[in-house]
Amino acid sequence: MLPKTTNERRATPRFEMNQPALLTLLTDPPETMQAVIADGHFKGMRIDLPRQVSVNQAIKLEVGEFMILGEVCYCGPSNPGTPLPFSAGIVVSQILSGMGDLRHLLDALQHEERKVGEESRVILPLNGR
Repeated sequence: MLPKTTNERRATPRFEMNQPALLTLLTDPPETMQAVIADGHFKGMRIDLPRQVSVNQAIKLEVGEFMILGEVCYCGPSNPGTPLPFSAGIVVSQILSGMGDLRHLLDALQHEERKVGEESRVILPLNGR
C-alpha cells in the first residue's frame, strides 16, 4: 500500500502495482498502446503511458485475465526521459475477469460456426437432377 500523504484526499487506499497492460483508447478507429498500471484500487488508478491522452476519453485496459473499462480524469507529464513519460488518472467503471475463458469460448463457437457452414453447403448437379 502506498503511504498516505498529508494532502491525500482519497477515502480508499491505493495499492502499488507496476503491472504492464495493454491500453485501448475507445475512439474511431480504436488506438492501442502499451501502458503500466502504477497504482490503484477498485474505483480508480494511475497509469503511465507513452503519450498524453484526452480527459474524458473512454478506455479499455487489458491485463492478464482482466479487462478494465473506465474514463480518463486527468493526464499530464510525470516521468520525463522515460519510455512512459505521461501519467493518467482513470475512473474505473467496470472490471471484468475470466477474459481468457471468454476468448476460448468465442474461438470454439467461431470454429463450430465455420464447421456448420461448410457442412450445410448444398451442391446441385449441373443437369438439374
